[in-house]
Amino acid sequence: MQSGAKQLASGSASLEDGLHKLESGSSELGARLQDASKEAGAVKSGDGQADMFADPIGIQAHKLADVPNYGTGMTPYFLALGLYVGVLMSTVILPLRDAAGKVKSGFAWYLSKLLLFAPVVLLQVALADTVLIYGIGLKVPNVAAFYGISAVIALTYMTIVQFLVSLADTVGRFVAIVLLTLQLAASEGTYPKELLPHWLQAVGDWVPMTHAIEALRLALAGRSGAAIGEQLLDLAMFAAVFVALTIGLFALRARKMKPIPQQLGAAHG
Repeated sequence: MQSGAKQLASGSASLEDGLHKLESGSSELGARLQDASKEAGAVKSGDGQADMFADPIGIQAHKLADVPNYGTGMTPYFLALGLYVGVLMSTVILPLRDAAGKVKSGFAWYLSKLLLFAPVVLLQVALADTVLIYGIGLKVPNVAAFYGISAVIALTYMTIVQFLVSLADTVGRFVAIVLLTLQLAASEGTYPKELLPHWLQAVGDWVPMTHAIEALRLALAGRSGAAIGEQLLDLAMFAAVFVALTIGLFALRARKMKPIPQQLGAAHG
């Protein structure tokens, strides 16, 4: 009982101290509330104050490009995709592997296939762009430049697909489809590349569709010809590589198709 009485006395002293602190805090709170009441009373209400409480945060928008609607923003992606698919589908009906007659040289063989393939590709470009501009109503700052950019893109696709199909026929078409799938994921057509895995970000710079989409975006935004020219130059480099590969392939096949006596005679000469 004596120990409990001592604890009770100690607790009573702590309680008394706490009550003193509570009384002091209440007095301070009362004083602060009086000061706040005086300051609040001095504030004059008005329309500005009402607007502040209704909309406390202001937002300033900065447009990177003047794109009028969602359709215009997605046009580069779907046009680049459509041109690739059109080129790929054309290889189903066009004979790109077999020689039409006597083969004189690999370059002549390639040229004969090019003159067959390129007009079909350019016709697809004309139809696609015409439907977009005059059928759907796509707003294009420079119509002639838009047609030209689309033609460069489609012809670049043509050189890649032509080499793959000439090399391996159906297997080549399958590889072209795999390449298309990879480009769709890595070309920043629908979302920024920063959201992609690091290895896929690196792939994006080495596929033609990335440069095709960027060139079309710059054209629709009315950007300078120099910026567009950089993207077209990258596409031209892709085209040059695959043209050289295709000519080399046809040259090798043309050499194998020549009769042995003719080859021997050429060697003696």
